[in-house]
Amino acid sequence: MKTIIDKNKFGPWAIVTGASSGIGKGFAQQLAADGLNLVLVARRVSLLEELGSELAKEFKIQYRTIEADLSEESAIKKISEATDDLEVGILISNAGTGNVGKFFSVELSEHSYILQLNAISHLSLIHYFGKKMASRERGAFF
Repeated sequence: MKTIIDKNKFGPWAIVTGASSGIGKGFAQQLAADGLNLVLVARRVSLLEELGSELAKEFKIQYRTIEADLSEESAIKKISEATDDLEVGILISNAGTGNVGKFFSVELSEHSYILQLNAISHLSLIHYFGKKMASRERGAFF
């Protein structure tokens, strides 16, 4: 893979939510190829461990896995506590889902779940890690 991100510009660690598959996994692979250490976050920890191990072996990076469901408010605290000792320079807040259908045919609890996962969790992560990045005057979130 061609180098895209300069870890010296942002910092040595990147967090990727939704990293167990799909686009999140692709982001993790590219960041590892660029030499960034990874914090991989998703509900399926076995897939995160498998990915982290492969990327560490191939690209000589460090990794951490965090089993977290971003539809739960407690996930943000879990992620922040598990990364307090790291200089996180990039946050890729990628976890999410959708629900196609008529608005009133879906229960309110399902709408609340999707709102927490697709909006509130991203806002909370960006606020927490963005403040740290701003104080260091370097970092990025996507």
